[in-house]
Amino acid sequence: MIFALFLAMCCFLASPLAQAADTLSANQTLRDGQTLVSSGQVFEFGFLSPNKSSARYLGIWYKNIPLQVTWVANRNNPITDSSAELALSSQGSVSLRNGLMNYWSVIPAGAVDEPFLRLLDNGNLVLSDASASDSSGDYLWQSFDNITNTLLPEMKLGWNLRTGLKQNMTSWASEADPSSGQYTFSLEPPDAPQLILWEGSQKQFRWGPWNGERFSGSNEFKANAVFDPMFISSPEEVYYTYTVVDNSTLSRFIVTPEGAIQYLAWLDNQWTNLVTLQRDYCDNYGECGPYGTCYDSTVGNCRCLKGFRRNDSNPLDWTGGCSRTWNLSCGNGECFVKYKGLKLPDNSRLLGNRSSNLEECLKNCSCMAFTRVDVHGNGGDCLLWFGDLVDMKNYPSGGDVIHIRMAKAEIDAIARAKRRRRIAIAVGISVSTVCGMLILAFIGRYALQRRKERRRATYSVYRDSGDGGPEEDLELPLLDIVAVADATNNFSFQNKVGQGHIAHRARCCCEEALTELWAGPERVQERGYTDCQTSTPESCEAPRMLHSWRRKNVNLRVLAEPKLGPPPFRFGLFKTALNFKIQSLFNSARTPTDKGMENMDRGECTWTSRCPDGGRISLEGSAEVHPAATRRPANNVIGRAYVRQRDF
Repeated sequence: MIFALFLAMCCFLASPLAQAADTLSANQTLRDGQTLVSSGQVFEFGFLSPNKSSARYLGIWYKNIPLQVTWVANRNNPITDSSAELALSSQGSVSLRNGLMNYWSVIPAGAVDEPFLRLLDNGNLVLSDASASDSSGDYLWQSFDNITNTLLPEMKLGWNLRTGLKQNMTSWASEADPSSGQYTFSLEPPDAPQLILWEGSQKQFRWGPWNGERFSGSNEFKANAVFDPMFISSPEEVYYTYTVVDNSTLSRFIVTPEGAIQYLAWLDNQWTNLVTLQRDYCDNYGECGPYGTCYDSTVGNCRCLKGFRRNDSNPLDWTGGCSRTWNLSCGNGECFVKYKGLKLPDNSRLLGNRSSNLEECLKNCSCMAFTRVDVHGNGGDCLLWFGDLVDMKNYPSGGDVIHIRMAKAEIDAIARAKRRRRIAIAVGISVSTVCGMLILAFIGRYALQRRKERRRATYSVYRDSGDGGPEEDLELPLLDIVAVADATNNFSFQNKVGQGHIAHRARCCCEEALTELWAGPERVQERGYTDCQTSTPESCEAPRMLHSWRRKNVNLRVLAEPKLGPPPFRFGLFKTALNFKIQSLFNSARTPTDKGMENMDRGECTWTSRCPDGGRISLEGSAEVHPAATRRPANNVIGRAYVRQRDF
């Protein structure tokens, strides 16, 4: 009985379940069907068959969501059955074997006292020594140093300069085959690091070099709401990594079997593609050839840099690139020309002493370009290019500055073009200024002229003839307010002869005042008023100032006969903001058949009898008269006693 209990205890201690679910201790095994689960229930480690493959692999995947593999141990050496097991020896070696067949193994360097294998919540499988310090830098081995197709947060893509370890991402052969595919994503070289996607030994895409803030020519490698990318450079390590803003968010950075590079996050119970690096035609490596620049996603939309000309005439084939308009002569007045908004070209070299970059590059005839960037966070470095400049892209929002070596003839041509441009700008500004001043002067003169015309204008009133004939123009002469005031004794109430609800009427007090009021054409012009529409003073006669006026209602026409002679002028005074207008009413075209004349005693109809005040003329003074007073014929009549304007 005691022996049976002892045997059961030994079996229990030998079982992987004797330790925590995330740890495999020395002399324990992990068989097909058994797994290790991280303490936070995020990742799981064990045997798997991706996409219902018949082969078995040892790997890590996300727990509690549909199978998504993040790391595979024996990716190029699949297991054909379920009899294999993972074992950890007391010396710290890890082996995946099936009898005598070894599929995968890890042998630590140096002696190990208490080895254990543990799965962490970040997806990292680590081999550690319990007797050593429990820090991340003391791992004997870790899966994060052996990346497959997935880069998890805190994984490092780059170089360990101390050990010489290079960490790359390699695609799967297919969705069901985790063996190494044909695409590799790497960070290289370590001195001027840039990200490159390889298809075999050929470059397919390139981002970089690192300029201190981002990889040149790409804004995709920047922080967003899910993850925060980082580039780390130190004397021991140069690598690219990223962290997650929310640790509860599952995210991964993968290279697909088709060569696509994607950032994925588990959102709303599905994998969401947040970023795809290859966006358009211009991301392809070297599409426009040497010294050619790609401008957008359209195939063949390449251009040569200024100072270069195209080598091939085929509009869709730019592999030949561009060549210099003027050949270099090595030191004979050559200079460097600044180009902005470009993705920096490939094949750069780092120069340690950035203060002597220009001199070093000028001394070397094969040095074609240079730029200053802060690659390693030490305040700035100098990158030099030797040979042709390849794989450039127009990138106004995320591009960099590069200085390219140019021949003296090209420098002179650029200087002449700048001078012409400055002259053209100066001439354009001068012409624009003069034109603007002329326009302002014209507008000012026009406004002043309109203002004067409004003050001295002759207003025309169109009235309808009683028989439906064409309207006739009614011209209103302007008279001096001082003369009008003198003629009416300053609009005295003693001269008042009537009033309406808007205006009152006053009569002239003397013939001298009337003479002063109705001055001749020359006098009118002296006072600054004129009603003449012609250019000669001789045409300005008093009859010209009389208005041809017809009543719309023939029963209310002015009662006047040609035999009476010219009637005395009858004026209507209308005060406006600036002047008084005096209207003369006289109808010389009246016919004897007009209604209102049949019952009139023509013998007694004289202007003296009509105007018993000695021919004095009634004036109507108004402080503010509505325009209807001149437009409506019914407002204007001649009474039996004097000429007046009808009350309104």
